[in-house]
Amino acid sequence: MNSAAILCLAVLFCAAIEGSPMPGKGRCHCLGDGVNFIQPRLIEKLDVIPASTTCGNLEIIVTLKNSEELRCLNPKSKFAQNFIKNAKIRTQQ
Repeated sequence: MNSAAILCLAVLFCAAIEGSPMPGKGRCHCLGDGVNFIQPRLIEKLDVIPASTTCGNLEIIVTLKNSEELRCLNPKSKFAQNFIKNAKIRTQQ
């Protein structure tokens, strides 16, 4: 009975942290693919972390305005690709 309850909690915990950055140094900051869309008006800051020897994934981490919560964007989503492209155009002007 106890092992079933622990397994259930572990599955729920893993599902709840999808799209949230992991704390600490080294390895990947994001678990899973991340979210495909976040309202642009909620985004305060965008960090793009290129693939490296410690993490082979391109990671896109956004800071939300009101809560200062960090979220991982799926770098393969159309939203993330367009958002980065538009951010680069704005910074070059």
